[in-house]
Amino acid sequence: MPIDKNQTFTFDDVPLGRFRVSVVPASSNSDWIIESVIVNERESVDSGFEVKGEPITGVAIRITNRPARIRGMLSDGKDQPITNYRVTVFSTDSSRWSFPSRYVGSATTGRDGRYVIENVASGDYFVLAQQDFELDDAAMFEMFVEASHTAPRGLRLVASASKYST
Repeated sequence: MPIDKNQTFTFDDVPLGRFRVSVVPASSNSDWIIESVIVNERESVDSGFEVKGEPITGVAIRITNRPARIRGMLSDGKDQPITNYRVTVFSTDSSRWSFPSRYVGSATTGRDGRYVIENVASGDYFVLAQQDFELDDAAMFEMFVEASHTAPRGLRLVASASKYST
């Protein structure tokens, strides 16, 4: 879809139904991601929006090239790195446990036990580290439910004016 010189766009002949906005960068090595989508004065980036037949105007899409990242290191009780574990973060709000979602992310620890989880939204998270991480969506969901009931504490990812931080 072309964007005109005023940074606006138009979709014609959109069928009725529920939609989510996505942005595909022109380059595969681009860091640009969607930060927010406002439709009818409501944040819709994760929930989507309904097209009911009447025109929708004033849609605002904000993108960023500074995606939020969670960086960390997984170590044992002797401060030795734990390698090849999957570190997963997921929102403390179970309504956000959908796939794909900006509120669920994971990465595998490297030789030094370090990991980087990319493109997560600000919010409150549970953090889970596991060795067996080849799970389907149903098994992942069950794991989230169990972990959310037993997790001693979580992680808060907050947005700042210039970037996201932990």
